[in-house]
Amino acid sequence: MKRIAFRVIATALACCFLWMCTACGPDTPEDQNEGAVDMNRFDNISILSFGAAADGSADISAAVTAGAAELGDEQALFFPNGTYLVGQDLTIDCPVKLSGNVSIRVAAGKTLTINGLFGAAIQSIFSGEGAVRFTNASVWGYPQWFAADIETTVTTELFQKAIDSLRCVYLQNNTYTFAELNITRPISIKGIGARRIRVNAERGIGHLFNIQSDDVSIEGLNIKMDNAPDAVCFYFNTQNRNLKNISILSCAVAEGITSLTDADSDAYTVSDVLLSAVDFTNVRGTAVYMHDFVGNIKMVEVAIHRRQYNNAKYNMGVPGAIFENADGLTLEHFDVNGEANIVNGVQKKWVADNIGGHGAVFRHCKNVRIIRALMEYLAGTGWVIEDCEKFYMENVESYTFHGRGFDIDGLKDSEIRVVKACVAGGDTDRSEENFRFCNCSDLLIVGIITNGSRDAAVSLQGCRKVTVDAMSIFEKSDRSIGLQDLGGNADVVINGLIDSGNANTAVELTGTGITIRDALLKSGTYQELSQAGKY
Repeated sequence: MKRIAFRVIATALACCFLWMCTACGPDTPEDQNEGAVDMNRFDNISILSFGAAADGSADISAAVTAGAAELGDEQALFFPNGTYLVGQDLTIDCPVKLSGNVSIRVAAGKTLTINGLFGAAIQSIFSGEGAVRFTNASVWGYPQWFAADIETTVTTELFQKAIDSLRCVYLQNNTYTFAELNITRPISIKGIGARRIRVNAERGIGHLFNIQSDDVSIEGLNIKMDNAPDAVCFYFNTQNRNLKNISILSCAVAEGITSLTDADSDAYTVSDVLLSAVDFTNVRGTAVYMHDFVGNIKMVEVAIHRRQYNNAKYNMGVPGAIFENADGLTLEHFDVNGEANIVNGVQKKWVADNIGGHGAVFRHCKNVRIIRALMEYLAGTGWVIEDCEKFYMENVESYTFHGRGFDIDGLKDSEIRVVKACVAGGDTDRSEENFRFCNCSDLLIVGIITNGSRDAAVSLQGCRKVTVDAMSIFEKSDRSIGLQDLGGNADVVINGLIDSGNANTAVELTGTGITIRDALLKSGTYQELSQAGKY
């Protein structure tokens, strides 16, 4: 009877503690993730009822085991204010709730494993040299749980403890500064609140997020790499294994040498990757470098902004994005923006010798879909595609100052629908086409629009079995050629060619491998073009 009475009193006190100190975070509306579990539905059973000491003097393992065995449905093991010692390996499978001032110290060489639900406020909880492991993806925790003093800056060491311990990490509205984080187990890192959470990278690091595990999600971070100009933000580390199921969502990354990379020439691959609503700005090298990314790779609403600001150059001579050996890649609303140089906040005239990188480069890729994508204000070529197959491109544009719009070499078994290349200013003496198709085969193109080329609007060389339905050429230079045959073509058919009449030569054919039907040339008459020559 005394034991029962004691348990009733302890439970009542626990409820009072919980009501007074809001101990069940993340559980308030402003902190709660859409997948968080409501801990308030559980009745509290105090661990003190099972013989635990709240002064840190004795191991609580036996009390936890006894309490978990007696809990009923909709009951949680409750830790009142105090200090608790975990002196041996301990696994907790039942729901756990903490009061507002609880410290749990795990002894060196021991591991506390929490499999059930866990509710605690943003407070310092875990200490000691032992390890803490959460396995339940419904439990969202904070790096402050592993801090000695939650009022101080969360250091790299403490943040690493949170990464190593939790399945899901919440970051409050704050600025966090840390160095390299090694992600070696499944984890979700999410910034919460109305604004993206600011993260500053420390100097002297090679990678900020060194991803070495499957099932990793990073969301809602505003990452500044200006203190680590030679570092990679997201590094897909495939040195020892394949990686899969990685998401980067609603993030902004500024500066650093590269924002996202796996450029290692190894035998391992990355699959099932999603980048959504991600902005890369002022990156000093190639922003996105994907090597051996195969199977369900998606980039949706991803933008790369490249500029030089106040004469500070960001290595614009390299491509904005490089994809090598990719298989199963989708780009949707993908944008690389070069911008003109900006001095004291004012956009100046484009300077050719300062900036010259391509927009996006594809090498040895297949099964690629590019939908509604744009390369703009580039001094290099917008789209470079080399030795690829099974591409589908739709509503894709390129606006350049000095490079080609599209430089496609060795593409086969592909379909391109509604593509546009436009030249805006730049050096008109350079010999560069808006569209260059070389050594392509089994290619269907529906809708080419080209404007302002410096040399040829469209050139074809060494192509086989290529059909173009609807080609519109609007030129500015009287020295340019609308359609140029550079030889070696066979079975190339162009159905519907319109030339605005500003080009010096509408069509220049050097062989019989190209057939043009229904052409409206600068003379304003429809013609059947069957012989070689100039028109």
